[in-house]
Amino acid sequence: MHTGVVPDGPVLAGRYQVRLLLHRSARSRTWEAYDPILDRSVAIETLDPQCGPEARAAFRTAALQSAQCSHHGLVAVYDTGDDRGTAYVVTERVVGTPLDTVLATNGALQLRDAAAIVTQAADALAAAHAQGLNHG
Repeated sequence: MHTGVVPDGPVLAGRYQVRLLLHRSARSRTWEAYDPILDRSVAIETLDPQCGPEARAAFRTAALQSAQCSHHGLVAVYDTGDDRGTAYVVTERVVGTPLDTVLATNGALQLRDAAAIVTQAADALAAAHAQGLNHG
């Protein structure tokens, strides 16, 4: 869900120029940002600052565990930290059309296309589980 560009958005951790809110959930926000050091677009998930210490610890643990996973079907974790009370995780920015948008626009997928997506997702989940990561 694109909710708009952040004009002259904030700089997170003295590095990441926040540009666009991509997704909002009850406990976090996902942003598109620019990393000037590596000259690339990244995704940043920020935890709601109102979340308690247990949620913050779980957020950091998940980031550290995810950073240990390497698979073509999983986003790469580049960085994690806390900036003035905002916990964050920086990952690769995957560009594409979300599946829910494809379904809303085109209707049901052909069986072979659906099977290909499920196979890819299962392969990525199996790799994550093999490396000790459980998707929340």
